[in-house]
Amino acid sequence: MTSWIFVARAVSHATLGDEKFARAVCRVLAEYGWTVRLGGSANPRRPAADIAADNVAAVAEAVALVAVLPETAETVSSVWLEIGIALATARPTVIVARSGIEVPFLIRASAAASPGHVAIVEAAFTAEATAKDVVAAINRISRPGDQPE
Repeated sequence: MTSWIFVARAVSHATLGDEKFARAVCRVLAEYGWTVRLGGSANPRRPAADIAADNVAAVAEAVALVAVLPETAETVSSVWLEIGIALATARPTVIVARSGIEVPFLIRASAAASPGHVAIVEAAFTAEATAKDVVAAINRISRPGDQPE
């Protein structure tokens, strides 16, 4: 069985920065040997419910979730749903948040209560540096046997 990581990010209300960070995380994780699946795109011909269902299934199947939070706190995003699913199913979770973005209390509390299971990574100055911090966090919290060979 291939170990893969699901990377979730804002899609329909995303900024160029959101996309840049998510794609850098995917690229660096792949360089470190992980198989990566990037969350669905906003395709106007595809029902939103289908995209959401695919993402829910992906979170449940992946060995870990990396959630790149939207660049602005006001952005509506399925990332919050995907984080909730990961937390409810005890999936190792890394949350990438830019400086100034307030992570909701229950997510911060989950990270504090389960530091070996949930990590919050503050975005660095560049997407690539952030991606390397994500890899370090994944290596800390992933379960034995889930690491790439």
